Amino acid sequence: MIKSGTVLSLMIIALMSALVSGATLAWFSAEVPLPGTTFTAGTVDIIVSDAYVDGSIDNWTTGECITVDWTISNTGSKAVYLRAKVQDQWSPYESDGQTLYIAAHAAITGNETAWGLGTRFGGGFAMYFEYINGSGTPQSPVTVPFVYGSTYEPAGLVSVWNNNDKLYVKIQTDPPRVLYDTQLYVGLTPPTKHSPGQLGFYIDGNQQNQVTYELDYVFNAQTSPISKRETTLVTDLSAGGPMPDPVVTWTPISPGWQYKNGYWYYCNESVPAGGSITLTFQICLEGTVPEGREYSFHLEVDAVQSSHNAISVVWPGHPCQ
Repeated sequence: MIKSGTVLSLMIIALMSALVSGATLAWFSAEVPLPGTTFTAGTVDIIVSDAYVDGSIDNWTTGECITVDWTISNTGSKAVYLRAKVQDQWSPYESDGQTLYIAAHAAITGNETAWGLGTRFGGGFAMYFEYINGSGTPQSPVTVPFVYGSTYEPAGLVSVWNNNDKLYVKIQTDPPRVLYDTQLYVGLTPPTKHSPGQLGFYIDGNQQNQVTYELDYVFNAQTSPISKRETTLVTDLSAGGPMPDPVVTWTPISPGWQYKNGYWYYCNESVPAGGSITLTFQICLEGTVPEGREYSFHLEVDAVQSSHNAISVVWPGHPCQ
C-alpha cells in the first residue's frame, strides 16, 4: 500500500498555428505553465482543465485501477488537431540494506598476514569492515584495501558485491604477492575472535593472486563451535540501494485516440472552434510499493490548426491518416 502525493495537474500546452500566404509558412508556439490558462498564438487557442480523478489515490493498492480525465477546449477561431503526452514519475526511494560485518584474512608471500582494512578487533592486527547488503555489482563492487603490517602496507584489494541470491567476496593480491590460506567471516554482528579457524569460511589460496567466496548464508554471530553457529540465508537479508519504480499502466477509455512515439493523437476528427473533448485514462498499479512512495503525473497537450495540412508538417509521421 502506498500513500500518494497530491496529483499534479500542471498542463504544459504547446500551441501551434500555421499562417499560409503563397509558399510562405509561419509557425507559432508558446508554453503555458499553469493549468486553466489561455494562450493565444495566431488563431489557435486551447484550454486544458485540471485533472479529475475518480477513485482514491491516497491509499492506492496493488492491482487497483482508477480513472483520470481532462477536458480540452478549443477556444480559438480555427479547428485544431490535438495530441497529448502523459508525464509521470515516482518519488525516489532508498531501502535500508542490512549491515554486514566482514573480516577477510590471508597468509601472503613473505610470511605476512593481511586483512581487509577496517576496525581492529580481538587484539593484534585483525580487522573487520562494514558492508551494506545489496551494495555493489560485479562491474562496480564495494572495495577496501587489503593491507599487512602495523603501518598498513598495501597488499591488494577486497571486493564485495551481492546479487540478492548470493554474496561474493573476492580477495586479491598485487603481484608478485600470492595467497596461501585464506579465511573469511561475514556476519550480522562484528567478529570478536581472530585466531585460526574462528572466522568460519576457508579457501586455500593455492599460491594464486585471487580467490572468490560465493556465499549462500552469513553467520548471525561468531559463536563456537562453527558447526553450530546460527545462520541467515542471503536471500533473507534486506537489500539496500535504489528501488525500481512500480509499473503503472495508462489505458485510454475515450474513443478516437491513437498512440505513436510517446503521444496520444486524437484522430477521430479535428476539434472545431468552440468545441471540447475529454481524454479519459484508466490507470492501474502493478507490483508492490513500499508505503510512503509518492506518484505524480501531468498532461502535456499540443494543438495544431487543421487546415493547410499543418498536422503533417508539424507532426510528421502522425497516425491520423
